[in-house]
Amino acid sequence: MTMALITAYIKTKIGSQTTFELPQSEADLEQNLVASEISPENRDGYLYEEIKCIGNIEAAQDWLREMKPGITELNTFAGLISGLNDEQQNQYDCMMEFCKGEDVYELISIAEHFHEFDFVPEISDDAELGQWYVDNEYPGLDGVIYDNLDFSGVGANVLRDEGGKLTDAGYIANFDYIMNQVHMDAEQLRNGRSTQVAEDEAPNGIKRINARDLRTLPVNEGLVVQGCGGDLKEWVGGINNTLTEEGILFGGDKFSDVYMFEHDGLTNLLFSMDDVNLDIGKMAMWQLRSHDTFGGTWLSDYVPNRLGVDREPLEAPQETGDMQMGGME
Repeated sequence: MTMALITAYIKTKIGSQTTFELPQSEADLEQNLVASEISPENRDGYLYEEIKCIGNIEAAQDWLREMKPGITELNTFAGLISGLNDEQQNQYDCMMEFCKGEDVYELISIAEHFHEFDFVPEISDDAELGQWYVDNEYPGLDGVIYDNLDFSGVGANVLRDEGGKLTDAGYIANFDYIMNQVHMDAEQLRNGRSTQVAEDEAPNGIKRINARDLRTLPVNEGLVVQGCGGDLKEWVGGINNTLTEEGILFGGDKFSDVYMFEHDGLTNLLFSMDDVNLDIGKMAMWQLRSHDTFGGTWLSDYVPNRLGVDREPLEAPQETGDMQMGGME
């Protein structure tokens, strides 16, 4: 049996007080609502005399008291939060300072996406973030260079490039990107639509990474497309369709191994060219033509020129795809 996480005290129209301990199953909640003579049309915006939460969600409790959500939505939120342990509830609560606080749907959407947030605990300022980044990305750095690094400056750059946030629970990488999806899903919930995406519509192959991961990513070569605003699935589909129409992708093949990362305030996509049937000569010409429009850049150029680091060498690729040169067999 799930322990009650939220207790809602509701004043009914006949003046009595009804207590709901949440989360409950949908069937139990419906049964209790009927028993309390609360009809379906009166379940939104009901007058809560009090909302009390247990666990590490004090900030969320303050939001809920102000929002006064419908009992069904409050139950949904309680069910999602009850699946988090104490540390995760604290991490969730620390994100509330960046919450728009429009309504309970945003809180629900954050909870649905919680496990996508990448927390690095015990980092509270730019200097600690910068030192953590250098220690992880450049282990064994010369002592003289290390001692003279501006860790605060490094940390500020990491925050900007990754769209991250510093919270009382630590650093969250790619926070801005995930929150964009949170806000889109919250809008769907407001309009009564499920946030579950059909399998054939899912962004297959899109993997969220940090810009720093490009240095060791097991991709031999790929195309980086910069400044991808809006729906990333549309970008992937558009690039695949364009390259197919221009005869660059052939044999019914397409880019399916795609990575998303943020850098310098831009959302970027990396299309892995490994094991893809494509005409490399035509691809090179298209990359040059599209550079001004899409910022199209080879991965091997992007990492040293934009990130200022060298990629770690990979093992020789196993060529299962068919790369043609200049349209020749």
